[in-house]
Amino acid sequence: MPKSVLVIGGTRFFGRLLVRRLIEEGHAVTLATRGIAADDFGNAVERVRVDRRDREAMIVAFAGGPFDLVYNQMCYSPLDAAISAEVFAGCVDRYVMTSTIEVYDHIRDTILRPFI
Repeated sequence: MPKSVLVIGGTRFFGRLLVRRLIEEGHAVTLATRGIAADDFGNAVERVRVDRRDREAMIVAFAGGPFDLVYNQMCYSPLDAAISAEVFAGCVDRYVMTSTIEVYDHIRDTILRPFI
């Protein structure tokens, strides 16, 4: 069953592949970006231009929701996470924050080796 999916930051790297796959599977995709990087999705996506670190702008941009699913490719700080938690609380069925190995940078020199 097609879902309404919001992808925050979907013009490069993993996000671009994710958006392409969602389109291929027939989902209604909304792409939220700063509007800096071009994409080649044509009319296959709705676009929202928003600074994801601007709490008020995020609230205004997504007040129309709801979305079945949100993929956040641009959550890089506790502030980013707090804004998303506030904006999408109660109006999203599932919220997925993707990340990279960079989140482990602060423990790189410790005994814990998460990827051995």
